[in-house]
Amino acid sequence: MAGYNTFSTALVPPQFLKSAFLVGKIPFRTSRSNPSVCYTLYIPPHAYNPDPSRTTDDNPAYSLPQLPLIVNIHGTGRNAESCRDRLIDFANKEHVAVLAPLFPAGSDGPFGLDSYMLLRTKGLSSELVLLDILEEIGSIWPGISTQKIFLTGFSGGGQFALRFLYIHAARVQAISIGAPGRVTFLNDQEWPKGVGNVESIFGVGTRVDIEKIRVTPIQLVVGSEDNFIHGGDDFWTFVQDMKTRMAMTGTPNPQAVQDPSLETIKTGRLDTLTKLRDSFQNDGINATLDIVPDMAHESIKALPMVLEFLQPQIGYFRKTSHS
Repeated sequence: MAGYNTFSTALVPPQFLKSAFLVGKIPFRTSRSNPSVCYTLYIPPHAYNPDPSRTTDDNPAYSLPQLPLIVNIHGTGRNAESCRDRLIDFANKEHVAVLAPLFPAGSDGPFGLDSYMLLRTKGLSSELVLLDILEEIGSIWPGISTQKIFLTGFSGGGQFALRFLYIHAARVQAISIGAPGRVTFLNDQEWPKGVGNVESIFGVGTRVDIEKIRVTPIQLVVGSEDNFIHGGDDFWTFVQDMKTRMAMTGTPNPQAVQDPSLETIKTGRLDTLTKLRDSFQNDGINATLDIVPDMAHESIKALPMVLEFLQPQIGYFRKTSHS
């Protein structure tokens, strides 16, 4: 963002980075483009190069390669800190950085729990905020590679990840999409059910780059027991009754009644991801569907399979980016 003054780790001697909270667990920072969004990082201190351009310095820290970046998107519960902390051991071992954004609830009124999952709403342009956060990280932490990211998310985070891939495939090196309750298909329906009107949502010239998606490694991960309807039938009957009452009584926030996040969920997540995998195959997209045995809607149990998917992708990225 033009005119935004900041500093870089290139200005800080390596021995002071930890004391300045510039490596290790990074305290939540406010997004410069949207102060309602914040983010945290984990940067393995032993693997971080504060200034990759300083190639003639005798300090061995300046000879370290840039760190690949995993972006882990939270679900509806917004457990961003856990999204960071669960990956610390992996980050230390594999020499990667971890970014966990925190998107607010309520940005589009009282039912704004899911706004960030849709990428672009009246109150929040979550994918633009993430792109700006990546730019900001690249300027503050030049030792982190931000042009191509490893994107992962579970539940609501899986929804965000899938839709971000559609609109910004060029920025995604590999992606793990975990157990989303709703998905967007590559058909002519309107967003977020389909991609038929992405130009009207994201701007003139926006298109879904199928060819880039086809060459992006994609994991779909879900539990074998994660096939129940979120909230149950009684909950969705209540939601529909509430929408009807609000529409009839002239709610002061009529857009909330049409909120896509309030549309009835009719399919369990296992069936939903299976259907998405099959539709991908019809478009020539090879996505791996990993089903975790004896797992319901539990992100922590999916983590080993997610990391098993990411590890070789990170290795390949590191090898090809330095070849």
